[in-house]
Amino acid sequence: MSRTTISLFVAAAIAGAVVAARPATAALTFGPSGVCPTTFGHAPFGGGNTGTATDCNLFITFNANGSITTTAGPQTTFDGVEDALIGVVNNSSTSVTTIHLAGSNIGRFDGDGINGYANGGPIPANARDTTGYGGASAFFTNNTVNALDVTFIGGIAPGATGYFSLEEPASLSLQVTNPVPEPATLAMLGASLLGLAAARRRRS
Repeated sequence: MSRTTISLFVAAAIAGAVVAARPATAALTFGPSGVCPTTFGHAPFGGGNTGTATDCNLFITFNANGSITTTAGPQTTFDGVEDALIGVVNNSSTSVTTIHLAGSNIGRFDGDGINGYANGGPIPANARDTTGYGGASAFFTNNTVNALDVTFIGGIAPGATGYFSLEEPASLSLQVTNPVPEPATLAMLGASLLGLAAARRRRS
């Protein structure tokens, strides 16, 4: 074996060892429902209380008949104190894009959202969420502390799920409103109403 061949062999071996020593990014660990990530026993990135969530604290389900149901999950909070982890299950035939929530202090975000806690995380912040509570794809608008809109980037397709977190514990008293229509849907509805009004005027 020539000196050049030996040098290349040693260089390749060293490069392989460096690659092998690099820690792999862990996948998120999800609870039994498969909807929300767990935080049990996990200290948040950046410090804080150890997480205790084993699954979603509350499930919001959009049903095939158009109704919405809320179901309590385990009530161990993701931050070990008071914050809630919310799972969304879409069993309807249309995508869930935006939902409106109301509840005491749910939007009083204080910096310890799910993005800093999840096992295998932290969850990469999505481009629209500035709070750290939105998980991988949710962000918040129209936040008045006691009410807000939650929007999912790309929507939650029929049969799919999503999650996000809120300040304060989740309970069945959290008010969930039907998905907010997208601007295009509102525009079509407005055009339809104008057409009906014009037709009525023509008849009279």
